[in-house]
Amino acid sequence: MKLYCYLQLKPIEQVKFVSPIGEQIKAIDPSIIQFEADNQSDLYHLKRGVEFIEESSMVLLHIDALPNEKIGPLSKLLETIRRHKKPVSVIWEGEHDILSKTISMLNPKKEYQLNGIDWEEVKSFYVH
Repeated sequence: MKLYCYLQLKPIEQVKFVSPIGEQIKAIDPSIIQFEADNQSDLYHLKRGVEFIEESSMVLLHIDALPNEKIGPLSKLLETIRRHKKPVSVIWEGEHDILSKTISMLNPKKEYQLNGIDWEEVKSFYVH
């Protein structure tokens, strides 16, 4: 199973309820599971995300973060990726120093800025 995980760290009133690149991900491979969560998500929802990560063969993380937001319960998802040593690539939207350090411990294969995504590289991450 391949996973696209859209994580938002922002106040609830700024959370988007649909990924801005969800359609592009579907175009790469319609079988890719898409999971979305934010730093306000409840534990039941995040538990499902942990299950998806554990079952996945690779994870494309899309991080949409404001600088001073707390990571909160999303840290459980990131820890699951680290603990299970999942191949991961990251798409950044915004900046967050603590999260950036956490992501570096996941040893991402590739990192992109949202406005500079190389879709052929993303596709090759999922296809191989």
